[in-house]
Formats: sequence, C-alpha cells, structure tokens
Amino acid sequence: MATKKFAQQPILVFLIVVALTSASTVVSEGNLITNGDFETGNSTSWNDGCNLQGVSCSPAVSLVRGVTNEDSSSGAYSYKIQMTNDSLGVNGYTNNIYQEIRSLRSNSKYIISFSGKSVGNNSEGGISVWYYRTNADQTKSYVSGDAFDLIGINSNTWTRYTQVITTPPYADTIRIFLRFYDPQADKTNFKYNGAMYWDDFQLIPYPHVDSVTQPVTLEIDGVHFGQDPGAGRRAGPDYCVLVNDQVVDEDTIGSWTDTQIKLSQPVGPRDVVRVKSGGLRSNFKILDSSPIPFPMLILFHSSSISDQGWESVRLERLQTVLISWYQTPKFSRLSMRLP
Repeated sequence: MATKKFAQQPILVFLIVVALTSASTVVSEGNLITNGDFETGNSTSWNDGCNLQGVSCSPAVSLVRGVTNEDSSSGAYSYKIQMTNDSLGVNGYTNNIYQEIRSLRSNSKYIISFSGKSVGNNSEGGISVWYYRTNADQTKSYVSGDAFDLIGINSNTWTRYTQVITTPPYADTIRIFLRFYDPQADKTNFKYNGAMYWDDFQLIPYPHVDSVTQPVTLEIDGVHFGQDPGAGRRAGPDYCVLVNDQVVDEDTIGSWTDTQIKLSQPVGPRDVVRVKSGGLRSNFKILDSSPIPFPMLILFHSSSISDQGWESVRLERLQTVLISWYQTPKFSRLSMRLP
C-alpha cells in the first residue's frame, strides 16, 4: 500500500467534548492462554468445569477425558473427551475443563482460535466463553456467556477455528470451556462412541488506542501495540500507523512501544488514527482537542430570566462535558469572550 504524508490542518476548537476513559487492568502482549497446546503432557492451568455456573455434567455418563498423545494437531499432545456409556436414557453433556483469563479490558476485542477434531458417531461440541467481573472482595460475578457453543467443532479432520469476541461492559475475566455433548433425539438407545479433540488454543488481544494527542509530536497511547517491529517493518501489512486508512511513512515514527507510539507526522482534528499490530487493526481515535492555554468565560443566555441575566462558567480547559447544558431548552443563546 502506498504511503502518504498529511498536511497539517488548522486546529478547530470544539465547544462540546465528551471524554471517555477506561479503568481496566492491562494484560501483557501475546497469547493469554497458558498451556493451550497441552505440551506439558497434562492439563496444568486448566480447571474442572463440571457443576459450575448451574451447568452440571450428566451424572450417568462415563467419560474418558484428559491429555492424550494418541492424536494431535501439532506437537505430541492434545485434550480428548469420549463418552463410553451405552443405552442411557438421558442426554449426555459436559462442560469438562476450562481456563480462566483475568485482568482483561472491558469493551475490548480479542481473537480466540484453536484446532479441533470430532470422530465417531453423534459427537458434538466445541468451546463456550463466559464473562465475569471482579468485585471489591476479589470474588467473580457472572456477567454473560454462551448458552452452548461459541464455536462448534464440525470436522472429522483437524481444523482451525477462529472467532473474534468483545468483552461486555464491566467484564474483566473470561472462562473458556471445552464442551462435549450428544443431543440424540432417540433417548432410549443412546450410543456414546464418539470422541472429540482440542489443541493449540490462543487468545490474542487486539491493539487498542486510548488517546491521540499532539502536544509537540503526535502521541498515540493505548495497549497491545506490540514491541517495536523494527526498521523496515513499521509501515507494512502487519505493523503500521494508519491515518484516514492510509499508512504513514515509517521515517515519521520516532518510537514504538507496547503502550505508546510517537510520530513527527502532524494530523488534523478530524483525522482518524488507528494502529495495526500483528495484522490486527485497532479501534479508531480522533485527535483530542488541545487544552486552552488561558482561562475562558462561557456565557449562557437564559430565556427564563430577564434579558440582562447571564449564567457563566469559567473553564481552565475546554475538555469538559457541556452537552447536558447545551441541550437544556432554557438556554437560547451561547456566546463566549475572553475574561
């Protein structure tokens, strides 16, 4: 993609600015799942998911489950579940194991992927993802989740499955469950002779831009930008800064860290800024309004009092939420002057 430099535009002053911030804890860069390939030879970092959150494993179903070396997508190991009971009069299902990933950001995108394989008759399942928030006493409260499968395994050969998820408001923890079930219509003659395999789990955070400011040079602050990709890779298909969906020249990038990128590239107040890291595009941000270097007096004329009456608010910065006042019907005119 061709690169482009952007001419600096006049900075516009906005009378109404709404600032949104996030108080979520930041997680580290890279795969957030531990032992997702089961190459430890056991299920370290995974927990028993039966009888959790109101979903219990069918008590009449015998399970053969655990890490196995009989088949895998890569490496030597994978995780296997197999139901063995015949002629059961109930549906068989299990939440089986799960992994809990904490300190995520709410309202943020993550990409989850894994390899799966289903063999035998009637075996169905996949993964489910449930979201939780952390309380003041560090306990977890359930926020929302998938009733059954977020991703279903539907192939008898090893297949890679990928899904983008967005954490809901207030959620900072997720649990990824491995699910296996057999919803046969004929409940009088169940035959549980199928099996399912999981391997190579990954949970990767999307880069997220929190703010774009331009005190002297352009500063992009956020998380998950990744470490500096290095010379020759800062304006490519996997790592770059985008302004209005155009890749900026690499020679304008002064520094690149996981949480901040600095550029000599000027942008205007209406330019849309994104970061691309590891092939994933971040959310967009528009240049924040610059602080006003002097006090300003904003005067609201009120139609509910005499024509001589004024209500005033002195602002040290323009970055103040004024929208509720501006939309109040009694204010018929707005003017401002320097004090």
